Amino acid sequence: MPMRCGEQVAESAQREEHELETGWTFWVEKHPVKEGSSPESLRSLGSCRTVEAFWKLYTGLERACDMEPTSHCYVFREGYMPMLETFPNGGAWHVKLDKEQPTSRPCAALGRCWEEVLIAAVGEQFEQPDLVGVVVSILRTHDSVQIWTRGNAESAGAQDIGTKLKTLVSSFPPTLEADASVNGTLNVAARSTIEFQENAAAVEAAAVPRAPKPFLAAVRCSSPQRECPCACVSACVSGCVRLSVFLWVAVKM
Repeated sequence: MPMRCGEQVAESAQREEHELETGWTFWVEKHPVKEGSSPESLRSLGSCRTVEAFWKLYTGLERACDMEPTSHCYVFREGYMPMLETFPNGGAWHVKLDKEQPTSRPCAALGRCWEEVLIAAVGEQFEQPDLVGVVVSILRTHDSVQIWTRGNAESAGAQDIGTKLKTLVSSFPPTLEADASVNGTLNVAARSTIEFQENAAAVEAAAVPRAPKPFLAAVRCSSPQRECPCACVSACVSGCVRLSVFLWVAVKM
């Protein structure tokens, strides 16, 4: 049965979607939390260019409070990889939420902060093209919601984003209420702070080689329930099973 003109207009309006100013891509990254597990590399969950597509992707995400430690969720402008090297002259505003214990987190504050900052960014409430992405990170000592910027802390864009982020955070519940600014760090209530970190410094810190740990060979002693860690097998005290001799005999056999 053919539809009436009014029904066709109504159906067309229902199908109409609301375009975002730019496209956005969702990414997730997980790292192993214990020895032996395999890391899940950075992978894309899909892109959106309309409000409706954004909500479809967002509602399918794992809740921030349910994310595993050392995992991250990125929402970046389409075409950009969420990597420090992508923006060598940029940085990020971090809203840090400290944990009382490694396994605890202020779930209500984290979820509210992540959702509000993400929606504000995708909805262009910051009115800054220098805003390139938003991140939520679940770490061992704290959780973090980040806004990545194209410029460093001294750029006008980053400063403007920081000012608007402070205003946004001040509208949150008391657990996240901003109260002062000290030496460039916006102090927020109790366990939360807002600070800017530059990508160049983070890349440099990651490139610094760590001092190697001394190697200790654990050799079983003759006495039960006793081990002697030796920096060199030849330095083992008498009574230990000589690992060097054992290896030499094994090679000769």
